[in-house]
Amino acid sequence: MRTQVSNHLRGLLGEYGLILPQGIAHLSDIPAFAEDAANGLPGVLRQLLADMLEHVRENDRKIDLMEAQIRQWHRHSDASQRLAEIPGIGLLTATALVGHIGANAQGFSSGRHLAGYLGLVPRQHSSGGKQRLAHISKRGDPYLRTLLVHGARAVVRMCQGIQRRGANPIDPWLEHLLARKHPNQAAVAQANRNARIAWALPAGNRAYRSPATAT
Repeated sequence: MRTQVSNHLRGLLGEYGLILPQGIAHLSDIPAFAEDAANGLPGVLRQLLADMLEHVRENDRKIDLMEAQIRQWHRHSDASQRLAEIPGIGLLTATALVGHIGANAQGFSSGRHLAGYLGLVPRQHSSGGKQRLAHISKRGDPYLRTLLVHGARAVVRMCQGIQRRGANPIDPWLEHLLARKHPNQAAVAQANRNARIAWALPAGNRAYRSPATAT
């Protein structure tokens, strides 16, 4: 909702040649636009901008309250804290995963089952004994899938930065994958991998170990 209102504000200002940079932080420039008598904004629009900006601020207050509640729940959930140790899985993803799979992953029979439920596995088109893999199915919960993919992209960018610096890889599996696949494909594969790990940890009552220490 906050993003929708902020985009609407940018669109209204753009109609009068006033360009607001991307980013929520730049919404603080709107009062200056509303108070500038030389920019040609109608009086009704100036009041509308003020009202919409107050709506954004109210959403900010609600978001802060919700995040505080989520953080408090996370601090008292051992399962959520263990999932948050996985690279690419933060507070929101960890709490959302526990809500979907349960504290002991009892909601799914395997990590592959969870990845398939989230739509992180490729569609299969097989005939005549030949197996053809297409794009991911994108079935299941789109919010949780989006969180996992965005987190995986952050891991991919980190791995690419380590490669550019010539430092020792922290995840040889991902480094080898990036040598063969496009970063977007690698991100989806990492998201699939994280989903499977997220199932395995609570199912086996284990803590996460990084690839560098697991061998």
